[in-house]
Amino acid sequence: MKSILLLIMLIPLACNGQYFKDYMEIAFNESKRGNYENAISYCNKAIEYDRNSPIPYVLRSVCKNQLNDYRGVLIDCRTAIKLHPTDKDLGQIYLNLGFASYKLGYESNGCMYMKKSLSLGVNQAYEFINQFCN
Repeated sequence: MKSILLLIMLIPLACNGQYFKDYMEIAFNESKRGNYENAISYCNKAIEYDRNSPIPYVLRSVCKNQLNDYRGVLIDCRTAIKLHPTDKDLGQIYLNLGFASYKLGYESNGCMYMKKSLSLGVNQAYEFINQFCN
């Protein structure tokens, strides 16, 4: 009886994890198609199922960057950093943070973040550094 009760209690957890993955997959595909508003909506849904994952915040910041919502980018990037992303994601976060900071008029911070991104292996940051920081 206890094992059946335990199984019943774990089913919602498994479903929540699957919903998170499904929403993130849809969000990623929407962003690849350039449907940034839709991608943001699916990132929001994924966050409802896992607020502790930095991944939806990273993708949402990329989409907001494309929509020129630079203040939103800053918020999402800072949230993602607090959630301890992988180094790969951290580099992208700093690139997004740098670009958005630069666009909002915080040029020195923007360049600092872009250089941090480059040090984390995001080669695309080199192009932005050359364009904005020299």
